[in-house]
Amino acid sequence: MQHGTNLHEALKQSETVLKHKLDKMKTTENISLAGYAFTVETDAYAELAKYINDIKEAFRNDANAEEITSDIEERIAELLREMCISGMVVDLNMVNDIKRRIGN
Repeated sequence: MQHGTNLHEALKQSETVLKHKLDKMKTTENISLAGYAFTVETDAYAELAKYINDIKEAFRNDANAEEITSDIEERIAELLREMCISGMVVDLNMVNDIKRRIGN
């Protein structure tokens, strides 16, 4: 009977570990930025989209707004490419680092 109890306890531990891993899983979005494809965690995507929209709003009255925002999007894509190893997912820390480097 001892053997059966140990197996039962091992299964319970496995379930706990799996549940913990599932709780940590995040959803992702596939995006294209300045012609480059990225996989971005959903919270990072929301922050990045807000950041880009804020930039567009800041320059909306500028005659060169489209060119300026396009250049900034290209710079963001360059920074993401530098940060990401092949197959790596963009997370919120990366987006916040980009915001810090480029500015608001």
